[in-house]
Amino acid sequence: MFEEMFWFLSSTTFWLVIIVFAMFLTAILTSSFSDDKTKGL
Repeated sequence: MFEEMFWFLSSTTFWLVIIVFAMFLTAILTSSFSDDKTKGL
């Protein structure tokens, strides 16, 4: 039971990191592609 719980927590943390990294990468690509638009913000 403990191993299943640990696996669930580790996989959830893994996907959370993947999602945050994807959003971070998208923000960098968007700001680099439209640099003049994001300077106002």
